[in-house]
Amino acid sequence: MPRAQCSRCHRPIDYCYCKHLQETTARIDLIILQHPSESRHALNTARIAALSIRNCQILIGEKFSDHPVLQERLATQSCCLLFPTEQATRANTLLSSATPPECCIVIDGTWRKARKIFYCNPALHTLPAMTLEPVQLSEYRIRKSS
Repeated sequence: MPRAQCSRCHRPIDYCYCKHLQETTARIDLIILQHPSESRHALNTARIAALSIRNCQILIGEKFSDHPVLQERLATQSCCLLFPTEQATRANTLLSSATPPECCIVIDGTWRKARKIFYCNPALHTLPAMTLEPVQLSEYRIRKSS
């Protein structure tokens, strides 16, 4: 018999985090293009974001050229892409420009899957890309076998 799950976060009841979430509204709308395998991941951070941020929406798939929600946003709002392209601008620079974007598109997947989503969707190539500036340097170190 499967364990009882929270209908909102889809986690087992004992591990439900819904009571800890504090809803907020982002400065700009967010659309997360999530690879299908990420949607089944136990610690689905895109779901946490969508449950916490009122103006955040998840679209699941690899190819979005015919997806009505994304196509409407691209046609009606100025959008940017959070993705490390060669021409990417720092987020602070792009968001504080004279005409900041109204919507940010984020790709959710491993690097390999995220690149596939990027390359399978030519409309994303035309968007201004931005990267995040780390607040502090990471102390994470990759361990090596001795």
